[in-house]
Amino acid sequence: MAGKDMQSNPWLIVSQPGIDPSLINREVFLRLKATCDEFEARGDEFRCALCGRGARMTKEHTPSRAAGNPDSGFVYQIAPESGEAGQILWGGHPYAGGIVYPTLCKDCNGGTGADYNPAYVELVDICKAHACPGNVGKAVLICAEIYPARVAKQALTTLIASSQRGFTECRKDFRGLVLDRQAKGLPPDGRLWLNLGDKDELFEFTGFNASYDVATAKGFVFCQFYCWPIGWKLTLGEAKPVACVDVSSWLDCGYDEKRTVEIHVPCIQMRPPF
Repeated sequence: MAGKDMQSNPWLIVSQPGIDPSLINREVFLRLKATCDEFEARGDEFRCALCGRGARMTKEHTPSRAAGNPDSGFVYQIAPESGEAGQILWGGHPYAGGIVYPTLCKDCNGGTGADYNPAYVELVDICKAHACPGNVGKAVLICAEIYPARVAKQALTTLIASSQRGFTECRKDFRGLVLDRQAKGLPPDGRLWLNLGDKDELFEFTGFNASYDVATAKGFVFCQFYCWPIGWKLTLGEAKPVACVDVSSWLDCGYDEKRTVEIHVPCIQMRPPF
């Protein structure tokens, strides 16, 4: 259902089978939509999506090639015409040379890559053996010695680089958390979630969107990305997304703090949209 009267750009409301979209609380929906719209409106293609400085953008491999960014494939996207059409229309394009985003400046691209990416790649390599069709529907035990804060901050960097450019202009608390490698703790309304996926040929990113639960009449804003073997979701607000595990506490660790983590990570089936 297209919300043509919801101001500026029409939004497409997508509901699960059997759920009547008319049950959505309009006030809650408009509040969530306004948050996402502000992230979009305050973006500037000539400013870094992370630090906000005006600079020449570099092409950020999102995530890095070492972390599994495939050399070639096809990116599926919901077509802009979907809102006007009142139904999901899929588009997309083939790519070569990996998925890249020209959204970060050279300093942020290189700095976060040096500070966080090696630890992130270590977790990716550990998870590869568990992210397979045989584990779909299971919560797989991952036991590993990692740098939790470094892994989580690399995940946040990728989420920020692949979402609306104005996010850190609106939420400078997230900007400071990522740029200061010694900073700890997610903002109070933020949660970071992790899961595994079974497909190595699919790549998914959403930017910031809104999710609404008809049963509780509550909603939250989220963004997510998936690149085999792992996917990440950042939520803002009271959220309990399904098929993922909360790893927000990783950001309570120090930059140089190495820990043995034992977590049960859900593995989900990844499917192309059509």
